[in-house]
Amino acid sequence: MFAPVGYGESGIIDYGVPDQLCFPLPSAGPRLDGKSNRLLLLKLYGSMSWSRCENCAKFLLETIYERGAEDAIIGRGKCPACEGTRRNAVFVPLVGRKIPNDTALQAIWKEAEQVLSESRQIVFAGFSLNPDDTDIKQLLDRACSADNTSKVTIVLNGSHPEIVKRYRKIYRDRVESYESGWVQYLREQ
Repeated sequence: MFAPVGYGESGIIDYGVPDQLCFPLPSAGPRLDGKSNRLLLLKLYGSMSWSRCENCAKFLLETIYERGAEDAIIGRGKCPACEGTRRNAVFVPLVGRKIPNDTALQAIWKEAEQVLSESRQIVFAGFSLNPDDTDIKQLLDRACSADNTSKVTIVLNGSHPEIVKRYRKIYRDRVESYESGWVQYLREQ
């Protein structure tokens, strides 16, 4: 359904990774930088489903289990950029300290803080804001301190007052919950 900007068939997703850190997929179309029709998807935790070549350090922004990218996990195949034979999967810990030491992840975290700082409305879906996830909370606190955000919607499947309470610690009275799930939320937008 989703493909990275300029690196996939549709080019509708911008993962926040600078061009010079990536190389295009064979099916890549033209870059869409600066266009308003892209979805900015900045993933801050879990598997990125990407790989990075140990030789040239370029990222392949493709889903690991598509088009042979699973070779990165087991060290098979060659890098499409430099013919290197070792690619590593890119991961971020689910909770706890997430200080990114990877150049692409640093770019994503920087972009996320900037976008969140400038956003008037923010929608969180599928993210419980785990109390042990200090790095995410600190990022949200820093972004919230810009005081540009007037509305925060937490999309949930059912009532979860503990999750809403976590967000209210950061965004206070600007938080509202939507308890009918992501699919219904998108239908109503």
